[in-house]
Amino acid sequence: MHAARGVHRIEISSLTHMEIQPQIQLKTAAVVLKANESKITPLSATRDVIPEGRQIYQNLFSFTLNVAKPMEIAVYAPLFNPILYESEFESQLWMIFDSNKAMIACGDANSHTFYTKLEKGEYTIRLQIRHEKREALEKINESNMVALCKLATPLNLDFYTEYNQCVISGQKFTASLLNRNVPKVLYLGPLTQEKLTKANLPNNCSWLAGTITLPKDDFGKRTDVHQFYYILNPSEGSKKNGGNGSSSAVANVGITGKTKVSNINTSPAGAIAMANALASAGDSASTCAATDSNKKLTVDEYSEGLRDFQCSMLTKLDYDKAEKIYDEIIAAHPKHLSAHLLLIQNIESAEMKVQYPFTFAKSLKENNKGNNTFDCTTDRTTTSTGTDTASGTSSSPTGDDKQKDDNQKLRNVATAVVRLADHVIKGTDKDALLAFYGLKSDTRPDAVKIKSNMDKQRNNLLEALTKTGIAIAKLATLENNVKEHLEELDNIYMEIIKFVDANDSKVIQFSLWHAYVHGQYGRMYKYLQKLFDDKRSREHYDELNLIAEALKYDHLQTLIQRMTVSAFPQGYRLF
Repeated sequence: MHAARGVHRIEISSLTHMEIQPQIQLKTAAVVLKANESKITPLSATRDVIPEGRQIYQNLFSFTLNVAKPMEIAVYAPLFNPILYESEFESQLWMIFDSNKAMIACGDANSHTFYTKLEKGEYTIRLQIRHEKREALEKINESNMVALCKLATPLNLDFYTEYNQCVISGQKFTASLLNRNVPKVLYLGPLTQEKLTKANLPNNCSWLAGTITLPKDDFGKRTDVHQFYYILNPSEGSKKNGGNGSSSAVANVGITGKTKVSNINTSPAGAIAMANALASAGDSASTCAATDSNKKLTVDEYSEGLRDFQCSMLTKLDYDKAEKIYDEIIAAHPKHLSAHLLLIQNIESAEMKVQYPFTFAKSLKENNKGNNTFDCTTDRTTTSTGTDTASGTSSSPTGDDKQKDDNQKLRNVATAVVRLADHVIKGTDKDALLAFYGLKSDTRPDAVKIKSNMDKQRNNLLEALTKTGIAIAKLATLENNVKEHLEELDNIYMEIIKFVDANDSKVIQFSLWHAYVHGQYGRMYKYLQKLFDDKRSREHYDELNLIAEALKYDHLQTLIQRMTVSAFPQGYRLF
């Protein structure tokens, strides 16, 4: 059944008198996967050779599968799946790998009935087809694969006895007695958009698959089962420019079509001056906006659009240019707190590498150790030659000076983060937020808009508190005076847990540092397990290994090291 054709007609007939109660259940959603790469190569000349020296070739396909949420998925290649021994090709093997190149599942023919639970993330599917003739493999270069996603709740299609009732979704057909050799005509209506939205279908879904049963009795339902396919309408393509209408309008007003990103740092000042000039025009500007409000932007809308565009560039430009734009934003909009957080993101992406507590402390120790070794070598060389100073040649800075420069740079970055985040913390009314979230129900007409605004303020506050806490903890670790900052970090922790749980993804990074400065390694382990469940990465294993080392759990450390090797292989497993 094709959704675009609207009403679908079904004619049912029986060889005997029987009661029918037709039912259609759509249980899976199909996503067609196109190959990212197709490469034909010869296999091993010693093992993969047919007697008499005939070489075997492989066509290796690579597919990408994006899973938006955990679900059960079955993968198969439609061109080769139905046949095994009768196939023209020698084999069809596929393997699913996660982002860390660890194998999750594998299969060959008739794999459309075997489901594997996949977590959220991006997966790579590699399909190998073998044949002794290279020409045969070249003919299947455009082969695709299909991923069947099991729906959490099956979708049911409704039956109608009359065409017009089907069109208006009127009286539905339930059950009736079907006479011998007397056809019964029923009509099926397409699924509503509301049902499809609630089903949470995967992106780029092509069709839904399920079963249709006709008999009313349970025995007949178990034995008389037929496959049913519901072809979905093609999804709407995204806009070519990839943006929404408001951003494109701002881009057209603020800069010309040929403006480069490198020149944007000079345009906001002039644009703000233009906005101020428009504002000073007074009545004339407001009159123009009132007479043609549907076509032209008002001064406030223009100013806000320009501000949002400038904020979007804070994380994309170099720090020096971003800082100039930041100053202009704050001068024009002193209460716009998001600008502080965006500049923090710019600083962190360029200067401060995201590291877990033990990994950060270990990197500091390794730098000190490496620079001390460098200093000793430099001293011995200078003593033995004694020519650099006498000849007037300037020597390179010693390892100790380099370490001091790196530490001072890190200290300056952390201090800047604390200063910027402090603007957000002081500019947010925490009591008003707590009072709002303490309401049992909000009956105001604009309750949805108020909640959206409050959620945004809360998220900004939590991000600022998290950034501040992590920066202070890193400074304390760098200065080796953690005990002096414990009270300050505890106060930040208490402010955070007023709004969210310490395990929340928005603040769990600071919770890790808070547990670290207090020496609560069991808490750290629990937080890392939470992060590990959300997304597995090598950094999690390295931090778990360092925690086990700090606890002197040698057996656990050995186990984690072995798991790291198997969970993060160097390459994909061979076929």
